[in-house]
Amino acid sequence: MARSIEELISSVKSYRTPLGKFVDREHEVAKILGEIGFGLSIVVGPLGCGKTTLADAITRALAEDDERTAIYVAHREEAGTAKSIVMAPRFSSKELKDIFAELVDVVSGYVAELRGIVTLIDVLLRICRRVGTSVGEILVFVDEFRSRAEEARQGLEIDANYVARMLVEGMRIKVLYLTSDATATKLQLEMGSKARWYIVWNLPREAFEELYNVVRPRIDFEIVWRLVGGNPRELKALVEDHGHDVESYVGEKIAMVRNVIEEFVREEKVSLREAMDEIKILVEDIDVAGYHRIWSYVLEKNIVIDIDERFRKLSSIPREPWIGKENAFQIPIYYWIFKTIARYGEATPKRILEEIGKA
Repeated sequence: MARSIEELISSVKSYRTPLGKFVDREHEVAKILGEIGFGLSIVVGPLGCGKTTLADAITRALAEDDERTAIYVAHREEAGTAKSIVMAPRFSSKELKDIFAELVDVVSGYVAELRGIVTLIDVLLRICRRVGTSVGEILVFVDEFRSRAEEARQGLEIDANYVARMLVEGMRIKVLYLTSDATATKLQLEMGSKARWYIVWNLPREAFEELYNVVRPRIDFEIVWRLVGGNPRELKALVEDHGHDVESYVGEKIAMVRNVIEEFVREEKVSLREAMDEIKILVEDIDVAGYHRIWSYVLEKNIVIDIDERFRKLSSIPREPWIGKENAFQIPIYYWIFKTIARYGEATPKRILEEIGKA
């Protein structure tokens, strides 16, 4: 039985996240299931904004939908070992689960080589033919896509061509590559019209406050918002990894930014004064900063991200000091660190929190 968008949104909202409660994302669910056309799409967004959680929740919500088959695929490195995850909740019955298990090792091998979608969909069709069921509309999430490796680029090209061919043959397929790799946008010219590009953002303020009230950090909400800007993973890190210690959290981010600045000075062979000029531009007009040398360094480290008109918006992007029209800081703490360095020449947790308090 086909489930309506409203029913699927209700199922997604019941999903349990690492922070306990799934909040917001109704618009994103509706757009992924309804507005995004068939074919291959690439969804970018800040690291930790909730792309994986959203994909997992939608995949599980579609488990009992007879007209849609959802599959979640991820390739990860854990303790130096490559690990592939292939999840298809629709194949949870004993018969289908056994068939899927029989073939999943082959699929995982191809996923590990980033050539998995072709094999995965072929396996899916074989399973459905064997048990005499219809596959219906196919929705595949490919998580943790990394664009920097040449084999990843080749794999994406293979998958795009395959999906295009299957669409011509009358199949209804949506393949969504999810990535937090801000440099993935460099693939746009190479892919051309073979892929559509979307962006998903951190939680909006009202939804994030709802999550904040579930987690109950021992920190004022306004401070938390100006540190993580609606990013669930960063909220979790602040509470669990740093034990609600704001100065510890800020100190870790300062160390990261310092490393980026040192790398920029070393690689570009610029003086500290020249580096400071670039930093001031980054803070004063992040859209203009996209044309300066420092941009590639902060983009590479996922400190900033492109949000311009090349991307169709799955989420609304708020107006905040750390967000421009074309570019943005992924989370606001980076904005405050660079702003403090631009103003004082250095940054400490105490001074940054003073800057946040003045805003």
